[in-house]
Amino acid sequence: MRPYVKGRYVTMTSDGVLNYSTNNFKNSFTIPLYEREKETPKFHHRRKMHINDAVYIKELQQLAVSVDDRELLFYNCKYSPNLFKIKYGLFEDESRIITMDYWSDGKEARLFLGYSNGHVTVFISKDILKNGLFNETLFDSVLDYPTAYVSDLLQTQSQDFSSLRISVFLHDMCSQIRYFPSIQSFTVCPASCESMVLAKFSSDSVSKKPKLSTNVFKNNRSYKFFACAEFCPESAFLVTGGKDGLLRVWFPHQTSSCCRRLKGHEEAITHVLYNPVELILISISTDLNVRIWSETKWTCIQSFFVNNIKMAPISSLYYNIQNNELFMANSDIARFFGWGTKRFYKALTSHNMPVCSALYHSIYKQVISVSLDGVLTVWDIVTGKTVMEFRVSPENSVGHTAIAFNETQRQLITISHDGKMRFWNFVLGIELAVHPVKIPKEARSTVHLNNDHLFVSTKDSNIILMLDLSHFVKHDSLNNRIL
Repeated sequence: MRPYVKGRYVTMTSDGVLNYSTNNFKNSFTIPLYEREKETPKFHHRRKMHINDAVYIKELQQLAVSVDDRELLFYNCKYSPNLFKIKYGLFEDESRIITMDYWSDGKEARLFLGYSNGHVTVFISKDILKNGLFNETLFDSVLDYPTAYVSDLLQTQSQDFSSLRISVFLHDMCSQIRYFPSIQSFTVCPASCESMVLAKFSSDSVSKKPKLSTNVFKNNRSYKFFACAEFCPESAFLVTGGKDGLLRVWFPHQTSSCCRRLKGHEEAITHVLYNPVELILISISTDLNVRIWSETKWTCIQSFFVNNIKMAPISSLYYNIQNNELFMANSDIARFFGWGTKRFYKALTSHNMPVCSALYHSIYKQVISVSLDGVLTVWDIVTGKTVMEFRVSPENSVGHTAIAFNETQRQLITISHDGKMRFWNFVLGIELAVHPVKIPKEARSTVHLNNDHLFVSTKDSNIILMLDLSHFVKHDSLNNRIL
């Protein structure tokens, strides 16, 4: 079991309301980012804010926020939330910053900016703890916080700071940018999802300045294969999610065709994330279907739908790998605990719905339980592991199910909320017979006595029903005996 690391989470709405929350999300501090100390002269008439993306600069304890005013704001998070304010800002002349990514090894840091005009800007700091992220001598104090233009930073290079800008799409905007340090490369996906650029860093042997070489993944037809991308270092494959609901696995150097297609999603895939500890991929589609994929076998090992949040595409996905927790957000936030932490075991349940009946088998040393959705589970009482699981009531129905063993404990009798009595081989999970008589009310409990009589108590009734099973005779070909 891995240790659970406590921290703080920052959530942000697109209109500029930031919530600074504790680890359990019970105590939060709301900060209206749209309330500036002084508005910018050029856009002073616009008080509304629209946020495109945000990244956290861990080494500096700063939050970089991209807004629609062609401005990139850096907020200081070092102190208490009530001192949360702008440290400095960057102005962009050309277009809006749509997507961002940040990486650091604790010393060297790289900030990636993707624009609405298809350009990408990369800022590199050789020692972020010593020098910060930018050359602060180029900042002016025109406002209540220092500001600089991105164009000025691009024109000034030094041994401590470097930057570059490339055009990756001519008639499309960047919708996602992801950096993969293991291959010194980053991917850029456009809004059209019809192509993807893989850019790799290299250094000029003379000037030591970084350079980029690019490969374009594109199909001859206008297929929307590239909504999102992830890299798996263990297998050295790129994985992309498409609008057609397929995950595609690529060799990084082979841009013309994928080497594998992973089927499972029925709607467009919006996010793909990788866990290097568990060697799994997590993908999510617009219908809120989450799928877990094994990197070693390239198979889906778990699938579930996100409940209790609004039926809208997920706008933000965050994977806390240290705690193995998954967060998804649209206008609501969903939180899922992964295997291996105390939180996971505390949240773990035996059934997806409340348990309505349970029995103990004294011969096999097993416990049989059934939940309101009619899923019956056989448990090994020594190991606590599931032996068998099958459904004993109609699909997509919810109601009470009464269960009992026959007197020899060789058969299981169930009475579902539709009034039907069924006989089961619970070792194999096979239905043996259905009694022709229906119980008039919802059965609450039942017991089998003297091989011929079944006693049933029903909901809201002070009468116990007695069924004579001696006239119910049917041959059981599986076990070669008379029921």
